[in-house]
Amino acid sequence: MAPVKGFIAGSFPEASPNSDAQRSINLYPQFAESGTAASEGTLRGTPGLAVLATLPKSPIRGLWAGGAPLTTGGRLFAAAGDTLYEVFANWTYTALGTIGDDAGHTPVQIFPNGSQLFIVSAGNAYLADGISVTQPQTFGFQGTVNTVGTACTWVSGDQFDAGLGAQQIVINGSPYIVSAYGSPTAITLNVTAGTQTGVPYFSYVSEGMCNIAGNIVTWVSGPQFTVGMTVIFINGVGFAITSVQDATHLTVSVPDDQVNVPWTMATLSTIKARTGAFMDGYFIVAVPDSKQFNISALFDGKSWDALDYAIKESYPDNIGAIYAHLQELYLFGDLGRTEVWQDTGGSSLSTFAFARIPGAFMEVATAAAFSTVSTPEGVAWIGRVAEGAPQAFYAKGFRAEVISTAALDAVWATYSTVADAQCFSYEMDKHLFWQINFPTADATWVYDFTASQQTGRPQWHEKNSYDGTATHRHRARCHAYVFNQHVVGDFANGKLYSMSSLNYDDAGQPITAVRIFPHINVERMFQFFSRLVVNLETGVGADFTLTLDWSDDGGHTWWTPALVLTIPHLDSSLNLNYNYLAYFNRLGKARQRTFRLTLVGAAKKALIDCGIEHTVGVG
Repeated sequence: MAPVKGFIAGSFPEASPNSDAQRSINLYPQFAESGTAASEGTLRGTPGLAVLATLPKSPIRGLWAGGAPLTTGGRLFAAAGDTLYEVFANWTYTALGTIGDDAGHTPVQIFPNGSQLFIVSAGNAYLADGISVTQPQTFGFQGTVNTVGTACTWVSGDQFDAGLGAQQIVINGSPYIVSAYGSPTAITLNVTAGTQTGVPYFSYVSEGMCNIAGNIVTWVSGPQFTVGMTVIFINGVGFAITSVQDATHLTVSVPDDQVNVPWTMATLSTIKARTGAFMDGYFIVAVPDSKQFNISALFDGKSWDALDYAIKESYPDNIGAIYAHLQELYLFGDLGRTEVWQDTGGSSLSTFAFARIPGAFMEVATAAAFSTVSTPEGVAWIGRVAEGAPQAFYAKGFRAEVISTAALDAVWATYSTVADAQCFSYEMDKHLFWQINFPTADATWVYDFTASQQTGRPQWHEKNSYDGTATHRHRARCHAYVFNQHVVGDFANGKLYSMSSLNYDDAGQPITAVRIFPHINVERMFQFFSRLVVNLETGVGADFTLTLDWSDDGGHTWWTPALVLTIPHLDSSLNLNYNYLAYFNRLGKARQRTFRLTLVGAAKKALIDCGIEHTVGVG
């Protein structure tokens, strides 16, 4: 009996299944390392799920764990719907505060600085201090604009406010006075700003002299007061503005008496963020729909200076995502190029903490803002070159290598979008995995870094979950390791699960594992198949069914009825408690044969090897 060549492998579904139709669904290859094992490896079942807790809000949009993850001393925070929770080791929880949500329930990013948690959710930034959740603010509005002469048009970020009248704004690093407010999307400048497209702007602080008597502040000099102002600093002390009576008078919340003292004033705006990061004590945000990224004060997510920003330089696309890895900040473009920055601590020319690393760029953009994950050696993401469709990339240093196969690229090309991909990485059973969930396509693909390194070729497998009616993408959309286990959150509800290879179902629903073999052919001659033998592990979990069917047209159609065996988890009659040989006999003839095995049941799934008896002849 000859072994089936290539039985232990992942999914390689070519665009034409006649070439290769093999797939591993809820199975992944684990190759033997000893060199003397009974087989080259095992097809192992993917880990199952067990419910730990159900949060009141849903779905689970992000997880972060810190502290000592191997003990009850660790801490777990979960973003569910529009609420941030802390979840404790006994799986009780407490709500910490409200965060933004959106119709698509986009992923939430959470970053620590040692005393604060910085949360990026639905385009906005939030800060948790262990007591409450607030939105950090900065003086002035900010975003991007277009200019033509003195006309200035809003593009992204904060729209213009009537309070901008007679104030200064900074456009692409140069100050201007707003001579007229037209609408939330149009203002007029006092002097020409030339023709500029998609450049950053922020409003600047007004300043002058004033008198204050009781609750009334009277203007003396500088720009006059305008509607929309919320805070005024008088002689260095902040006062909340309760109303603006006219251009020269306003009322404040706390009375005081001072004559001819300096004032400064600006509106406050919340911090906008497409994606975020933490590096060297700074929280970092990519301003939505712009080339700009901003940084917080050092170890203080409450303090943001509008001047602490920089612009992606090397290519005229916006920042699609930012990511911090190994003391380097990746600015992923949304069209054509990624550049890398580092913390320089500022220089004699600039006090901004970060600077671009000369020559550190890749001609690859991001195709999915929430797809990037880290490994000890590099970063992986779904990206695209300017001339091509989405692919999976892996960069060690600044060299981006494609790690998706041509077959997988062809599959992704059939999806209406990959931009909504939601990803996480995890290490389990000595394998480092990158799980990619595609919500619109309702599919999950997993890259196995470990098996890929062992074989020298990309090893991908597929995962799905059954909901009682049909199979869909895998239920886990985000991950944290805490309390000595892998914790994942559900994409559709508020459930937190333990994900483990010792769980043999998905929270009570069966896991269906499928292995489609490589094609078997011998120079297109007829083959007569007398027997197929599958060696698999039993004895752990419950009984399960093993189904065999096949295709003789390259995987386009499948032979029915299938052959079904019930595999006992213990077979005392044969004195084989943990090993089972499943025999399928008299399997017909074909010029090319593709077998398919399907395993269903709450049992450990481990396919050791497969052998086949067949002869070649003339039919």
